[in-house]
Amino acid sequence: MPPPESTRWSSPTANWSKSLALYPKRIDLSQRWKTLPPPQILRCMSLPNGPHPSLSPRRGPFHLPVLAPIWLLAFLLTAYSSAAQEESDAARLRQLSYMRLADRVDCSATTGSNLETRICWNLKFQRVDSILHVRWAHYLAEQTSDSLAAEARAYQEAWIGHRRRQSAGYAEGYRGHLLGIRYLASMVQLTEWRIQELEFYLEEEFGDH
Repeated sequence: MPPPESTRWSSPTANWSKSLALYPKRIDLSQRWKTLPPPQILRCMSLPNGPHPSLSPRRGPFHLPVLAPIWLLAFLLTAYSSAAQEESDAARLRQLSYMRLADRVDCSATTGSNLETRICWNLKFQRVDSILHVRWAHYLAEQTSDSLAAEARAYQEAWIGHRRRQSAGYAEGYRGHLLGIRYLASMVQLTEWRIQELEFYLEEEFGDH
């Protein structure tokens, strides 16, 4: 059975006047539609039995139900990116090859060799970075709104990048163990200052000790 005359799309020009008659109110709302070619008018309107095929929801890899989990994952990654960066610094330095000898070094009584000094600075960074991670998580949990938490995360992420750049600059021009010693000494110092900063704000703003 052929479709009703009003729903045929094979000849837009022939059915233009009939289509306009079906939608007198909608056409009156935008007089400029009357100056458009018939196919454009028809694309702007819905048929009595459903929308024009060009207005039907598109199915494919970019359909909204597929995008939703992707955006959710992106949000979660952003929310925890600063903590992941802190852990990546600690993991990166902990996995350096010379740290396989850490069990043989007593940092309270070293011989003064560059290798021992470098290992001890690395171990100290692991300790202070773990403290920073706890203080930071506490500080973030105290934020009273999502916007303040987002600002705090953005600052922390920027600070982590600053710590790396400052430490790399402090070690520039050195090689071997001396490069590692200076880099780690800077990482430790900047981390300790950041811990003191967070503890100050936790006490002054939130009354935590």
